[in-house]
Amino acid sequence: MAHATVAQLTAWLAHSAIAAPADNEAGRLLERASVTVDRATVAAIYAVNDQNDPTDDKVRQAFVDATCAQVEWWLVTGDEYGQTAGLHHVTQGSANISGRFPRLAPRARDILVTAGLGAAVAVGP
Repeated sequence: MAHATVAQLTAWLAHSAIAAPADNEAGRLLERASVTVDRATVAAIYAVNDQNDPTDDKVRQAFVDATCAQVEWWLVTGDEYGQTAGLHHVTQGSANISGRFPRLAPRARDILVTAGLGAAVAVGP
C-alpha cells in the first residue's frame, strides 16, 4: 500500500511547476516510491499500530512527504528506474569499480532525516 494518496501527490505537485500525472499513473508511481522509501527506512525504529502504520503524526507525515518527493524527483529527472541516477565509477590505482546503486531523492532523504528516520537512509552521492 502506498504511503501517500493521489490527492496528496497532486497537492504536493501544486507547489511546483510539475504537472501531476493521470490518477492511474500517479497511483503506480506512489506504490513504487513507497517501496523506495520503505527500503531506505528498513532499519528505522518507530512506533506502529496493528496495521504497521506509524502512530506518530510527524513520522506518518514524513512517509507521505518523502513518497511524494520521490515521485516528484522521478517526474523531474525522467529516471524512475534509476538508469542513470545511481551510476558510479571509482578508480584507485589499477582497481576499477563500477556499479549502479538505486538512489533516494535528495529531498525525500532530507524529509526522512529531519523526522528522525535517517540513520538507515542509504543514498548515492
